[in-house]
Amino acid sequence: MDRPILVTEFEDMGMSISDDIIDECVIVCHTHKISASDLVGSWIAYCASSQIDSNDLNKERLATLVKSFKDDDKIKANDKKLIENKSNLNESAAPTQSVGSPSSLKVNGCLGPVVAAAYVVTQKRGERCARCSFVRRNNNDDDDDDDDDDDDGGGDDDDKITGREKKRSGAQGDGRPGQNSVAAVAQLYNTYGTNIIQIENEFKVSDVIDEDHIKEENEFSTTGDVTCSFGLENINKNDPSVCVEKLCLTKQELWDNYVFGQVNYQKFNDHVQELVNDIVQKNDLKLVTSLSGLYCGNNTDITISGSLRLIKNELFLDSLHGLLKIDLSDVEQPFESLFANQILVVTGTNPNTKVFRAKRFYTDASLPLSNKLPSFTEGNLKLMVAAGPFFTESSPHGKLLKSLVQKTVDLEAQLLILLGPMFDADFLVQLNKRTSEDIQQCYDEVLDSVLKPLFNNPGSQNIKVLMLSSWKDFENYSFYPTPPNQESTLLNLYPNNLYMLSDPSVFSVNDIIIAGNASDSLMGIHGSAIHNTKEDMFTRLAKHIKWQRCLHPSYVANPNVCVDHLQWVEHCTLQKNTPHIILTSSQLRTFIRVVEGCMVINVGQLLKHNSQKQTVSGTYGLIQIAASKDGSWSTQSNISAEIVHI
Repeated sequence: MDRPILVTEFEDMGMSISDDIIDECVIVCHTHKISASDLVGSWIAYCASSQIDSNDLNKERLATLVKSFKDDDKIKANDKKLIENKSNLNESAAPTQSVGSPSSLKVNGCLGPVVAAAYVVTQKRGERCARCSFVRRNNNDDDDDDDDDDDDGGGDDDDKITGREKKRSGAQGDGRPGQNSVAAVAQLYNTYGTNIIQIENEFKVSDVIDEDHIKEENEFSTTGDVTCSFGLENINKNDPSVCVEKLCLTKQELWDNYVFGQVNYQKFNDHVQELVNDIVQKNDLKLVTSLSGLYCGNNTDITISGSLRLIKNELFLDSLHGLLKIDLSDVEQPFESLFANQILVVTGTNPNTKVFRAKRFYTDASLPLSNKLPSFTEGNLKLMVAAGPFFTESSPHGKLLKSLVQKTVDLEAQLLILLGPMFDADFLVQLNKRTSEDIQQCYDEVLDSVLKPLFNNPGSQNIKVLMLSSWKDFENYSFYPTPPNQESTLLNLYPNNLYMLSDPSVFSVNDIIIAGNASDSLMGIHGSAIHNTKEDMFTRLAKHIKWQRCLHPSYVANPNVCVDHLQWVEHCTLQKNTPHIILTSSQLRTFIRVVEGCMVINVGQLLKHNSQKQTVSGTYGLIQIAASKDGSWSTQSNISAEIVHI
């Protein structure tokens, strides 16, 4: 790896690292065979979890990163040895096949028995929305037992097929487009058989439901510990539990006839202009000057607006009329925290055509809270919240989700919110299901077995369960925002109890407005943050979401996932009011923060893995909402929230 590549990676993330530390980083990359982007990404994640400045990289902290790389190297070495042993065992137990090496199976830079296909804008997870998409073979014939064995194959983690099988146009040999590519996939899949590796812990849906044949070696040593809490004194525990009387889902009907990939720049620009106008009005600023009409040569204060860009450690303001470089030398200190793609208004001077000398940044475009009181007048409304995946290869029975369901019954909660993904992608690949219909059936059977006790229990038979989709889920579309899974038969089984929602979603429960986001929006903001303030990091992140009136203000769900900007405007932005509660799931440490009347909660994940890939106890959220007192109600005085280890 060249040294300039590493320097560029740090600069692109807004970091300035000394030359001697860069030299040490180059050695680390070569020693552990990791890329520059992986090293920088690991460092950013370390800073996020430790709450330290990303520019403060020294030898001691680099040594901590190296230790984690060494642990990963040991795991990879053990996995490689296991693969070799299994390959030798397969070769001795079965006729020898002609198996290409992993490098010989590359197609457009990707490993495994796959073939590159054209970019399609309305693909499900098996037909990945990315620069290139991949499809698995289409099984139209009745496969015998030998074919079932083939499905267990793959390569290392990079070689595994995580896409969902879906019927494609032209796959039945009718001469329509797609026939040749699918046939080629089937031929390639059969030729390069799967005795390179076999998946451990092969299981079926019945095993997941019955729990008879699979052993989980998990230890949950922190069960019941409260990681953070807020307002415990706001709730009288002797008050009765309140049922969900009113449930209003917002904008879910827009998914009925949506078309992914549509472009409407005007709608996006209207949203930006609305934020800018509100910021100007709130702060009594001068009218905004368009960058195309910007004049220079004097010290007259000018107001401009746009979207912030960070390019090689330099700030630019982006608008319809191009980029303008921002000079921070005259900015009032300390200035508000900033992040890439933030919509904001800037005041300053324009002495020359090369740079705009900023004096102050304005970023608060927040909406007011709803002034409606909760519809119930006594008692407490109890909510349980958890984020997936709930079923993984190492935890196939969903024991933690079952524990959560039991706790929901015990605590008499009347609303259970599950943030996707429900299933880890690799989990469903191992169930040997052939078509998209079978995958959906598997999805429904497993969830039904877990949730049925909740609906059959007399004390919780009126409970409402809201399941937010996720682009990470095997069964959902791989783009963001992600539509709800309306193909599930659970909607017909429990029409009055269970609701499938998009990611993100806004809904109201007994006139309490709640927003949920299954994607990690907090990490996206934190990874591109520019700040010169000692304000608490989590308070700062919560402010960004509220002030930008957006549940995912960084625009990016993941570098490998398409973001539909028209759907982003429809479903990520807040239109009338700021929610009372915003729920999200992030890799950052769990927290509860109340910012200007809005409670932002990171519930973490219910199931986590440590560095040895062992399943460990995650966290869930318990929220209790009290009725209004003497005609007044607020999040500060009427809500109690806890983040608890399951």
